[in-house]
Amino acid sequence: MDQKQKKRDRIIEFVFLIAVFGAEMSLAAVQMFGHPPDEFARFEVVYYIFKNAKLPTGYEIEVQIGGYGGSYAFQPILTYIIQGYLMRFVHLFTENIYILVLSARMVNCVFGLIMAYYVRRISCLLWNKRTLQWLFTCLIVFLPENIFIHSYINTDSMAAMGIAVIIYAMLQGENDDYARKTMITLAVGVSAVALSYYNAYPAILIAFFAFVFHFLRNKTYKEMWKKLGFMVLLVFMMCGWWFIHTGIIYDGDFLGLSARSKATLEQASAEYNPLTKKTYYNTGRSIMDLLRSGYLTKVYHSFICTMGAMDLYTNINFYRIDKILFAIGILFCLIPVKDRVIFGADIKTDGKADNKADNKADSKADIKADSKADGKPGRNISPVRRDITVLLGLDVIITVLMHLMYSYAFDYQPQGRYLLPMLIPAMYFITLGADKLGLLITDRFSKGQKTIMQKAVLVVYFCLIAYIIFSLIYAIFFSVLPYYRDTMQEMKYISNVTFMQYLPQPMKY
Repeated sequence: MDQKQKKRDRIIEFVFLIAVFGAEMSLAAVQMFGHPPDEFARFEVVYYIFKNAKLPTGYEIEVQIGGYGGSYAFQPILTYIIQGYLMRFVHLFTENIYILVLSARMVNCVFGLIMAYYVRRISCLLWNKRTLQWLFTCLIVFLPENIFIHSYINTDSMAAMGIAVIIYAMLQGENDDYARKTMITLAVGVSAVALSYYNAYPAILIAFFAFVFHFLRNKTYKEMWKKLGFMVLLVFMMCGWWFIHTGIIYDGDFLGLSARSKATLEQASAEYNPLTKKTYYNTGRSIMDLLRSGYLTKVYHSFICTMGAMDLYTNINFYRIDKILFAIGILFCLIPVKDRVIFGADIKTDGKADNKADNKADSKADIKADSKADGKPGRNISPVRRDITVLLGLDVIITVLMHLMYSYAFDYQPQGRYLLPMLIPAMYFITLGADKLGLLITDRFSKGQKTIMQKAVLVVYFCLIAYIIFSLIYAIFFSVLPYYRDTMQEMKYISNVTFMQYLPQPMKY
């Protein structure tokens, strides 16, 4: 690749990252404080750190969740620690609580930006074709719900970032035999997930399997144990402090789960108390009853786009179109075209060599990749790709089952944002289906017509990318911003009051 093409690539990626950060910040700046899901309950922990310059336990009355009992302080709170101390720094310059809250939200916007960067790196490792790289990237990053979780105070954002780092390191490790830099990257990703949200932990499991499978496949057992020990040490140094801290406070309960359950039993109202709360499980209803209750529709809609307090939707046609596109992607993903698809990870590349110039040069590069896949000898899917595919599928299955069982047996939560930990693996299979469909279409034509059809398929890919970008723009500018434009008086109000005047009563103790 010449210098001119490299410069063009850097400009395109820079514009992409600016667009991601701009979309996240536009939501962070206009949403009413406390309107996104559980933001006040989460902010209780941030505010405690901001006010006291120390970490809370889950027992302080200021951080307990009214009605539900318990507290988010029982869970890993690294995100809240960063936000609390950043607010303390910003408070040196202003007491405007709108600016202080925006600074806390901006932490999540930065996590979203880092996630977008690593998703782009992942796309280069997974796909040879430039258009498929960007299709995969946009499917993940520009999903409206993904942008939304990076725009308010939560720990889901750090979890999403950590998962992206983990999957990138998994793929890069196949290229460089888990060099020290890759191991450090993987340790950072694992630690970020470990210190974020427990529903993202399946990513840590698949990272472990990918690591072990790599060395078992190459029969380098001694090196595996050596590098595994180094990885465990790195992860312990990065996140062990929290679990030691939790174990000391909660009498050996290093995850804080038992302590949180006990506090919930003692503090929750009858409606939400686990002993008296009605669930599908304890009322004798089946999982099929749950699925027929509208659960699947609510989960699907809120996986695509349900902002605000689960009450701001985009145009219904986007949900319908996305459902069709996802169904097509999944269907063709299952069709065996395994010797026709060319993958970046199969040819030991870091993706840089595949970054051809945009537009005309991109099309030529993609058609060349298609032609390579058309070689008569064919090639079965490599053991590397097979293992990665199985592990990504396992991540999807575990995440879905965890959410389903939680809603069935513990707390009915038909919220698709809890499935976002599987976003990258899920969109891998959708993109794989798009690639296979393109190959099946071009295979039906003679050699003379094949190039024309390959160009037509590329046009379709570009149209899909344009649709994804347009659906995000519509969701933000036509669905969300008009709603908050009508509530700007609230934003002006919080700029002229103190936290003590605005926050809910329990947080004022």
